[in-house]
Order: sequence, then structure tokens, then C-alpha cells
Amino acid sequence: MLEAVGSNNLQIVFDPVNLLSVDNWQEADQMIEESFQLFGDRIAVLHAKDFLFEDGGVRSVPLGRGKLNYRLLLGLLRQRKPHINAIMEDTQPATIDASRDYLNSVFAAL
Repeated sequence: MLEAVGSNNLQIVFDPVNLLSVDNWQEADQMIEESFQLFGDRIAVLHAKDFLFEDGGVRSVPLGRGKLNYRLLLGLLRQRKPHINAIMEDTQPATIDASRDYLNSVFAAL
């Protein structure tokens, strides 16, 4: 679609968890790396959430409570999009501080 539209006005909200399925969740790191190779310069917003594989499916969970490799993801964002905005999903009042702190701690450790 990016090539078909041919305009930099069309950007990506990158939600790596939404690209995962029963068939590929174990290759999440490779999917993130490939996404940055294919359209990393067009990512405008990170849709931040985490995931677990349970009961035969991928389930979204609050940040830091799942399997997504945020060290890899934030490292690539730091290189390519250091000032990107993030939207946190599955973040309830009881988990918002921990989710924010998790992202900040991963980013600070890079």
C-alpha cells in the first residue's frame, strides 16, 4: 500500500503484536527486524502492548508482562525514530505506572 499510494503522507502505526499469530509468534524478533527493513522509515507511532501465547492463541497483555522483545524494538526505534510517540494498549489505571516504568527502564538500558 505504501508503494501504491506513493506519498509520505501515508504513515504506519506499528503494532508488532497484531502481526503475530499462532503460526509465527515464536519468530517475533525476526518479524520486528523485517518490519524495520521494509517500512521502518514510515513508522509514525508505536502501538505498545505485550503478548503471551496461551490456549492456542496470542493474547495481548500489559507492557512488560509478556514475551515481546522490547529491548530489540526500542533499540531499532532509537536508531531509526528516536522521537516517536507511543500509544499504550491494555494499560489500566492499576498497570499504567508499571508499564511506563518498564518502557523507560528498557529505553534507559540501551
